[in-house]
Amino acid sequence: MELQEQKRTEQDILTQQELYEYLPLGRTTIQKLLQQKILPATKIGRNYLITKRKLLEWLDENAGNEFNID
Repeated sequence: MELQEQKRTEQDILTQQELYEYLPLGRTTIQKLLQQKILPATKIGRNYLITKRKLLEWLDENAGNEFNID
């Protein structure tokens, strides 16, 4: 993988911590969305990863929907 392609790929992937900073939601809400598999994230060990592309697609597809999280 070329260096430029690797950098682009790394920037396109959000960690759980980066997701807290990226979305205007509380940490607890984001954790629940991840744990309940509402957000299209991948869990590796204790860590969740999500691509910006998938996150933005999910937001577009779910515009107007309401999610009740416990």
